[in-house]
Amino acid sequence: MDRPDYSEIVVTGGFGYLGGRIAEHFRRRGRRVAILGLVPGPEAMRWAEGFDVRAADVTKPDSLKGTLRAGSAVIHCASVNQQICEKEPGQSVLVNGLGTYHALQQAAASGVKRFIYFSTFHVYGKVPAPEITEETVPSPLLHYGISHLLGEMFVSQARARGLEAVSIRPTNGYGAPAHLWADCWMLALNDFCRSAVERSRIVLASTGEQRRDFVAIEDIIQALELLLGMASPPDPVYNVGGDNVLSIRELAQRVVEVARRDYGRAVELEVPSRGSPSPTPWVPFRCDPIKKLGYRPQDRTAEAIRGLLSLLGWK
Repeated sequence: MDRPDYSEIVVTGGFGYLGGRIAEHFRRRGRRVAILGLVPGPEAMRWAEGFDVRAADVTKPDSLKGTLRAGSAVIHCASVNQQICEKEPGQSVLVNGLGTYHALQQAAASGVKRFIYFSTFHVYGKVPAPEITEETVPSPLLHYGISHLLGEMFVSQARARGLEAVSIRPTNGYGAPAHLWADCWMLALNDFCRSAVERSRIVLASTGEQRRDFVAIEDIIQALELLLGMASPPDPVYNVGGDNVLSIRELAQRVVEVARRDYGRAVELEVPSRGSPSPTPWVPFRCDPIKKLGYRPQDRTAEAIRGLLSLLGWK
């Protein structure tokens, strides 16, 4: 079948961490790109010159009217982060859950051709099984995962009603943001790079033995390209991992190594001799359905570290 031809790409939450990178990518590819979301400060607006900026609040359905076009593809990144979700559970449901419902309703009414929802691997919670697949029953423990699972349920509802809608569940994304004002500096790699630049030191809160699967933003975008490029995604949900399992300590050590090798700077890594109890064992995260479509993630940590350190001022 022919590849879909979209009238435009609309990125909700396009001023955010993932949304900003995704919007930039598709604009570089020659796509018509619109950013939909709350209007930020003047610095981010200067970055957004050249984009079609549409002010809207996904928690207010009336503000979404007229913001989407027939034949477009919507990449729905608008959400509140994990820290806000845990502090304000009601806000997590309002934005990540009901906000997704409102965006889907407007997409269906506007004749949107495809809708891709950014969920999270946190919907799985603690998994006693030997591995995580799309068949693993979600059992989220955090408000962040609970609210995103609610969003997924609304995506499933819209899909059953005829909208071409899918959910993706990325693991721990990493990479430089599109601009410094993105709310992303609580993420492990980003925080380590900022500490390296500002303090020449990275201090771990624990021994750093926790293992995580890290996925580059470039590979998340690779998955998006695959899902947008095919006639009709066959599955409702896709795991998106990086096949790049590192401990937090190993990740910090990579920042130290890149700083020394590529910038000639010494960064001290401080690790407590004793810390939190033994970490939860790593459960392999499989993403076979997206790999069947051609997805091939790579370890891009060194490239991402250079991008972050350069954005923060190192030359």
